[in-house]
Amino acid sequence: MKIAVLVITVLLLSGCGGSKIDGTYCNKSSDLVVACYTFRSNGTVLYSAAGMEFEMKYEVEGDKIKVMDRQGNGSLVLTVLEDGSIQGNPVGLMKLRSGTGMSQTPARSGNASAEQVAKEMRGNVACPAKITTPVAAGAPVIDIVGIRPGLTYEEAANVVLCDNPMLVVEAQTASWSESNTYGQKIRQGFNARFAKARITKTSKQIKQGLQDNSLAPGSNRAPEDMNPGEVQYTVATMGVPGQERVISCARAERFGEGKNPTVDSVTQALTGKYGPATATARNDNSHWLRYQWVYDPAGLKVVETSRLYRKCSGVARPNDLANLRTECGVVVAAFIV
Repeated sequence: MKIAVLVITVLLLSGCGGSKIDGTYCNKSSDLVVACYTFRSNGTVLYSAAGMEFEMKYEVEGDKIKVMDRQGNGSLVLTVLEDGSIQGNPVGLMKLRSGTGMSQTPARSGNASAEQVAKEMRGNVACPAKITTPVAAGAPVIDIVGIRPGLTYEEAANVVLCDNPMLVVEAQTASWSESNTYGQKIRQGFNARFAKARITKTSKQIKQGLQDNSLAPGSNRAPEDMNPGEVQYTVATMGVPGQERVISCARAERFGEGKNPTVDSVTQALTGKYGPATATARNDNSHWLRYQWVYDPAGLKVVETSRLYRKCSGVARPNDLANLRTECGVVVAAFIV
């Protein structure tokens, strides 16, 4: 049996250049405001009309704004006019009501290979990563390729970028914890994936791509999340602005063709690092294995007779949602398929 993907998660309690928008645009019927779009510089937009509100995402390409739902579906295209107002069908003409509007940042354009894009986005990366956050004396081994709870945002990002020269980091400022930040932009963590080639497309090609993506989930043409040989990370952080620290990390790896290690060798590597697992599970029909190493808040490994044995569990895939419990300490989880 071969392994295709390895994901380990630890649980405790920016893309290419372009334009960003920060402001509220509204249309009017006579003097009555009909609908408003509040664009935020983090790539989200709040639509409000008739007492209802919907949060969506947006992307800017030149003078075009593409508005999508939270899953990236939909394609309402708006045009930024010379006077700074926005126009589109069916919203009509919208004027800036508050905020600074569109701020231009140097945009990279033209075709570029994935290697060129990675070089542009990564900047100067010092490797090996410099870590100054100490490990508590007597603490169990809980790191994922060097990332552990308590590291600063910058330390974690440095570790990730040193993992592979093709990885690029995108900060996440949307509040996954649903906490009120009172207008402050807090780095809630980051995602890291392999850089993709930049290809200039015509409007017809873009439209066709959107159509293909909307149809792909219901067919066998759905694109895979990772290509062979790629790695991806999802790191969550929490803290006051500028002092955010890691609370969870997930790393997924899809091994290259012909480079799949055996399940036994991966299992031996895991137990060699983390020791005997607290709990294991397997599904022979779906061909997956799951291991968990569970610790209480004092750093002691949870045993099967403990009341925490069935209460504390971790997620083992980057897109899974974590359930944080104050009575639990750290959970390391591995999912092998």
